[in-house]
Amino acid sequence: KERQKDEKRYVGHSHLSKFKWLVLSDSHKGLYCKYCALFTTGSVGGYQKNIPLQKLVTKPLTSFAKLLGKDGDLPVHDASKYHKEAMQAGKNFLACVRAPEKDVANQICSQRIHQVNDNRNRLLPIIESIIFLGRQGIPLRGHRDDGTLLERSSEPSLTSNEGNFREILRFRVSSGDTELQKHLASTSSRATYISKTTQNELIKCCGDKVLATLIQWVHESGAYSIMFDETTDVSHTSQLSLVLRYVHKNMVREDFVQFVDPRSDSDALDVSVTEPILTGKVLGERVVKMLKGLGLDLERCVGVATDGCSVMVSELCGAVSEIKRCAPNAVHCPCFNHALNLSLSKSSRVQAVRNAVGIMKEIISFFTASPKRNIVLKNALGHQLKGLCETRWVERHDSVIQFRDSLGCVSTALDAIASWREMQSAAKAKAVRVSLGYGEFLMAIVCLSDLLAHTLPLSRLYQKECVDVHTARNTLTDTIAVLTAQRQNCEEVFRPLYEQAVALADELDTELKLPRITKRQTHRSNPPALDPESFYRTSVYIPLLDNVLADLRSRFTEETFGVCELFVFMPSQLLHATRENEARVATDIARRYCSLIGGSHAPITAKVIQAELRLWREKWKRESEDGADIPSTAVQALYMCDGEVFPSIRTFLQILATLPVSVASAERSFSTLRRLKTWLRSQMSDARLTGLALLHTHRDISVDCGKVIDRFANGNHGRRRLEFVV
Repeated sequence: KERQKDEKRYVGHSHLSKFKWLVLSDSHKGLYCKYCALFTTGSVGGYQKNIPLQKLVTKPLTSFAKLLGKDGDLPVHDASKYHKEAMQAGKNFLACVRAPEKDVANQICSQRIHQVNDNRNRLLPIIESIIFLGRQGIPLRGHRDDGTLLERSSEPSLTSNEGNFREILRFRVSSGDTELQKHLASTSSRATYISKTTQNELIKCCGDKVLATLIQWVHESGAYSIMFDETTDVSHTSQLSLVLRYVHKNMVREDFVQFVDPRSDSDALDVSVTEPILTGKVLGERVVKMLKGLGLDLERCVGVATDGCSVMVSELCGAVSEIKRCAPNAVHCPCFNHALNLSLSKSSRVQAVRNAVGIMKEIISFFTASPKRNIVLKNALGHQLKGLCETRWVERHDSVIQFRDSLGCVSTALDAIASWREMQSAAKAKAVRVSLGYGEFLMAIVCLSDLLAHTLPLSRLYQKECVDVHTARNTLTDTIAVLTAQRQNCEEVFRPLYEQAVALADELDTELKLPRITKRQTHRSNPPALDPESFYRTSVYIPLLDNVLADLRSRFTEETFGVCELFVFMPSQLLHATRENEARVATDIARRYCSLIGGSHAPITAKVIQAELRLWREKWKRESEDGADIPSTAVQALYMCDGEVFPSIRTFLQILATLPVSVASAERSFSTLRRLKTWLRSQMSDARLTGLALLHTHRDISVDCGKVIDRFANGNHGRRRLEFVV
């Protein structure tokens, strides 16, 4: 009866010491053979190979009643054939790991590894040359750039131009690049990897490497905006430029990512019609296709910036409307630079200003059209006059202000040219010199330069990448307030301007006279005035301010800024907001951006946002009382926002910082396009153009040649004669 009593058996340390292959599984509560569990090749064992392998192999040994002895589980397993084979396989594996050079497979592949490394060294100088030329914006190809690079029989012809790429390879060889020389001298002409086709493939691989880094940064940011614009290049081909704006490491970035011909898609245009119109729907679908091709989540797109043409902003068939159908969280962000430029152009409604700008353009073109006249201007002024650039808006401000300050020297140069024996130049100089002496011209130039001096900081600010919508609105409000104050105190403000015009008139040996007043005048301003100052204030200065102010107020409304409710998250705005306004804003924002902050129920999300707003307000109320600086931009507020305490507010501040203000970065990419596509190299595929543009634009992103070779070898580039990866 005592023997019938249950006895518990345990695994002791002696078992593990005696059988080195034995291990204890804490999760399975049993014993395993570490060799058989990993290296057994079959599911059966035994002498006749008909015994299923379960205990110690596929299943744990949980019964410890008979571990030792002649028929014990551990000795029997230790003597089995499959166990010995598994132990041998395991020991061989450990030996290969500790000494890989002794592995037979590695010894067989050592020659292949050596060959792969040699092939990669052959391709390395070619890729380095492509990256160098791409970074500097230097064209690669020449008129004839095929054939053998190193002539074996004679020196290459000094009269032929085979392009910069082949010439820089020759220069590397002559400078002592033995690897490149060996490659070009020992390889057949079909495996040199310097042909135009291989150039395109390598350029695309380099561009894809840069693009992959940019897309990774966009994914890490969590939200992004897009800016796009369309232009015509030197080959009369439409080019659509796509730029992404996002926040990376607490800095706003606006990065060009792609050029594409919107008319190249076979589904974009109807070839049966006689007029191939590029509609807003086609542009929008093309942009959506580009974003999907880049692997971007359209729900993370929070802003779309374009210019104000109808093709882009039409509510029914515009490109922005088409994009917003696929990107539900995106809002349209009009280009403030275009709007400001159009508002300032309303000054041309004032006849005196329009005539003055026309005279100024005529004088500038008069000097720039002839080097002989330009020498006279440089002798009198010391430098050239800036032209009224149609695209660089800051230069338009600078050119008017510079022309007003240089008026005396310009008059001296015109007087000198008027005395020439060359009849055409002398007559034209005399005519424009007389125009400079008109009182209406002098007054208009002085008033216009004063107006542009106030809008110049605004135009410069709108072209910066780091500016956000909140800062843009505040600066615009300040500018309108200053101009409004000048309009209200126009008599006091205009008096110094009139004195400046009188001083200019004295310098030009003329005077500001009161024009003849008639009862009826249809071709010029004819207000009743007793003196010249009152006349020019009424006919030039006041209409100029009224036109510009009215247009600024009509273009820059609250709806223009799109997401004004996000401004409440700025500490400077939150400290002056009411509780009712906070609740309303929280409800509206929760309804709009519910998917971005991970909420599934808008009312619950609104309560969470409102609670965070209260904590956010108390934080900055305390900071303000302690004398700390209140952040003035969205990026500064984002940097000082703890994502663990204020996760929703941090997301909204990031959205606010991500919203674009202008499409200036897209316009800058057109400058890159002009440098890459020239009259001598106008035909280029979209892939080659985009790759070169990415290399030229993003100089801050390093390109690893080794990874480019890996991408080139693993890509779908056809059959290779050489191997570049193991």
